[in-house]
Amino acid sequence: ELDRYLGEGHETAAWEVRTILAELELRAGRWAHAVDAAREAQEVAEEAGWTEVLGQILATKASVEAAMGEEKAAREDGLRALQLSEQMGAQWDEIQARSALGFLELSLRDHAAAHAWLDPLVSLTEEMGVREPGAFPFIPDEIEALVGLGELEAAEMLTDRLEEQGRALDRGIAL
Repeated sequence: ELDRYLGEGHETAAWEVRTILAELELRAGRWAHAVDAAREAQEVAEEAGWTEVLGQILATKASVEAAMGEEKAAREDGLRALQLSEQMGAQWDEIQARSALGFLELSLRDHAAAHAWLDPLVSLTEEMGVREPGAFPFIPDEIEALVGLGELEAAEMLTDRLEEQGRALDRGIAL
């Protein structure tokens, strides 16, 4: 898809394809490709002056940076993504930004900070009616944060919810 966009001269519009590609590469464990795609998407959006899409791009980029252990960059991009998403009222981008920041804190073994970022997402995604466990795969991170805090009953409830969604939708990511 990216090749098609570029071949047709749609360089600026390719920010979205690059952002999706960054997330796919992240999930596939190809982090170098993921960070390259995210950086290219950010560069294109910034050159075009499209601040309304930067929240989405930076949230994805922060997730990649957190996975790569780039703490400072992940925190900066995650916080900027959160700020932009709140300004735009973009809940999906807020979820991605908070997920990235929560994962970062969990990676640093700060269970309380991870929980602070992730806990609001449980009710937010429920209110939004998001039942697809792969849409925002933050629930396992929140479960791990809760276990780290000794909140085993809450962790078990979330685990049951995730398993129920996985069975109902036949999603391996949840099962």
